[in-house]
Amino acid sequence: MSLLVLIGLAILLVGIAFTWYQLYHLLALDADLRGIPHPKGTAFFLSSGQRGEGLLAYLLYRKRFPLTRISPEKQARSLRLKKMACVGIAIMAVGACVTVIGLSIL
Repeated sequence: MSLLVLIGLAILLVGIAFTWYQLYHLLALDADLRGIPHPKGTAFFLSSGQRGEGLLAYLLYRKRFPLTRISPEKQARSLRLKKMACVGIAIMAVGACVTVIGLSIL
């Protein structure tokens, strides 16, 4: 395998892990704000999934719990987590591009 392909795959895996980590914290924050029991456990189980079925289940589950007042600190944290998740998606895109370029050179 080409070194470029391995580097691209490594970047892609870092982007996947980074995005999942940010998504987990975003779901835990949202569950905490809504008063969902066991917010960290709920966020862990619902953020893991290959095709996003956990996120869909969370969106349906959270309808039962109305959103309480959000403090400015938690709102700022939520926005920061969303931006960092977008950075993770950009890292995944870069890793995918490097991998495709490495495969096309072979």
